[in-house]
Amino acid sequence: MASVWILGPHVGYRRQARSLVIDTPQWRLSIADAPAALDLGLASLENGMAAVDSGLPRLLQQRLQQCDALHSLPARPEGVDGFLDGFLALCDSWALGVFASPFWPRFMAGQATAGEVFGFLGQLYHRTAGADLHNRCACENCQLPALRPHLLRHYQEEQGHAAMIADGLRRCGAPGCQAVDTPALASTRRLIALMVSLSRWPAAYLGCYGIFHAPATIRDAAALRRQFAGFAQLYPFAAPGFDAVCRHAQLDYRLGHEEIMLARWLREQGPPDGEFVLGALRGARCAAAAFRAIFDELFTLRPQAAS
Repeated sequence: MASVWILGPHVGYRRQARSLVIDTPQWRLSIADAPAALDLGLASLENGMAAVDSGLPRLLQQRLQQCDALHSLPARPEGVDGFLDGFLALCDSWALGVFASPFWPRFMAGQATAGEVFGFLGQLYHRTAGADLHNRCACENCQLPALRPHLLRHYQEEQGHAAMIADGLRRCGAPGCQAVDTPALASTRRLIALMVSLSRWPAAYLGCYGIFHAPATIRDAAALRRQFAGFAQLYPFAAPGFDAVCRHAQLDYRLGHEEIMLARWLREQGPPDGEFVLGALRGARCAAAAFRAIFDELFTLRPQAAS
């Protein structure tokens, strides 16, 4: 097989009367009198395929590629760096879709309410606390002896980091304490549950971190400080919370976590095969969709936060 193909994480499709409507990051495509086979073809591409034999017409496949909705990677890449360059670039593009959520324009413009800001920080806290669970599950479920020490080290180095964020939020006063004590949103719980589920499949689990650590090329400790200092300037009432998230991110960099475990593992093992490529893409796709859902849910809470 020459390539692995997968539908992008921010692509949706639905039936509207006799038409099939496909929403892509760039366009909305409407296909009149579309046969049911098209729905099945799109569903198969959501899971990833070793070849584009989904039953979709060639013209539709090409159109989906043009709309940044259908993606491919070589099934047998030439070298580890060749795979990582393509995979991480694709993860970066999918991560941009996470930040296309309507939550972000208000937040970045300094227009979010205090409830939205603390809701956002609260989900970061719950997401970090949930990492302790899925990191442990990854260690327990790992069937690859050579990978298990990497997973164990990551678990041990990350364990308990949510306490840093909780401490920063509590220093914001009552709203920050409430953010810690309020249960995680349903979308955040689904993301953690997804990671627990994917921990049974190393390629998919490791692939998720291509999304969580995007962008892959431009982040460093100084950039992190500038980013979170900017957030604190926009929302000074939550400055201790943003400072705590920044300190957690900087700690990750000191621990060497800026290079995802997938990269370190492949540099030891050599280039991945087609099955591994497909698994990594599936994990990254699932993670991007689940991550985007958190910000979409935060946006839906905006009227309550403003009242």
